[in-house]
Amino acid sequence: MWNKAAIAGGIIGIMAILSACTSSEGVKAPHKEPEKSILAENLEEEGFVENVGWLSDSEILTVATKNETTRLRKYNIYTGSQKTIFETGSSYVTSSISPDKKSIYVQTSPGSYLATVTYLDPEGRSIFEQDIPSYDLSFEWNAFAPGEMLLTSFAEDWSYEVSLVDINKKSVSPLDIDQPFVQWKSDDALIFQDWPTEDIALTAPLVERSLLDGKQTIIAENLIHFNQFSDSLMTIKETDEKGVFQYHFLSPEGDEQSTFTQSLLSRYSDWLVPYYDMIEGKGRFLTFAANGRGAADTDSEGFSLKEWEVFSGKEKVLFTNLPLEPLTCAPKGNACLYGNQLEKVISLVNRNIIPLLSVKGAQL
Repeated sequence: MWNKAAIAGGIIGIMAILSACTSSEGVKAPHKEPEKSILAENLEEEGFVENVGWLSDSEILTVATKNETTRLRKYNIYTGSQKTIFETGSSYVTSSISPDKKSIYVQTSPGSYLATVTYLDPEGRSIFEQDIPSYDLSFEWNAFAPGEMLLTSFAEDWSYEVSLVDINKKSVSPLDIDQPFVQWKSDDALIFQDWPTEDIALTAPLVERSLLDGKQTIIAENLIHFNQFSDSLMTIKETDEKGVFQYHFLSPEGDEQSTFTQSLLSRYSDWLVPYYDMIEGKGRFLTFAANGRGAADTDSEGFSLKEWEVFSGKEKVLFTNLPLEPLTCAPKGNACLYGNQLEKVISLVNRNIIPLLSVKGAQL
């Protein structure tokens, strides 16, 4: 027969554990099963360059430079295990992981006005490599057709060329398009804002272009920003109230999913769109939101981190006072890398923030 005092003691113990899972800045988390423990301060700070993103719900891609060699490593945030998958002696620029987690883009600079782009599989085996004359590069993965990427190379005078990279075919093909920053609308259509080339503008129409016949269609007007996700198109447009903007989500078929509004801070020539991320397949949109209104360079009220459920239209506040820094979330949405070098982890289960770096961390 169970002892009543023991049962009561056990309940009190459980309540104490749950209450400890709330950070000083976060909003108290609802009752959930405890998550696995993320290792704090386990990555060596010396030589650390950046964390790139998530390879899975437990592994991230991390970059460090030591003895003039840059290494890309798979790192498990729960066990601390590490594995080097790629090394380069060239000047490292950036990396990116494909939406399906099956390819890794690595950009290095072996010389002035030259970029080397290398595509790896998750184990670091080279799939395709190409030298591209350029002053700067931008890129956009194709979430609808794995193995494809749009790559825009800029010259020093900011003239540009947009190319289609097919990793599997090991080909780079130029595209005739009038805007440098282009996203994928589907596996055979592109989407971009048609900004004027001569004048400065705060808004521009959103245009869809078919890769099959070249036909272009305006699908929205007067936008300041957009992003095409796999299940939603997000557009941002100012409302009738100055400084207040509408975030609008549309399905791939063009049907409205949900809408919310929030204030944006102004900058000299545009509006500050705070960092955000979409947990794909789950309709969970995380975004920073300014706590105040006015100019970004004089703001002192900071930012909250909010979650918007695209399909239900529900909103919740996760943290009320955080620095505005980039974030990218794990596939299942239990955690997000956060920080200017993605050097911290936000637990969305326990609503706390775990630093990953330590001078006395794991040896590289």
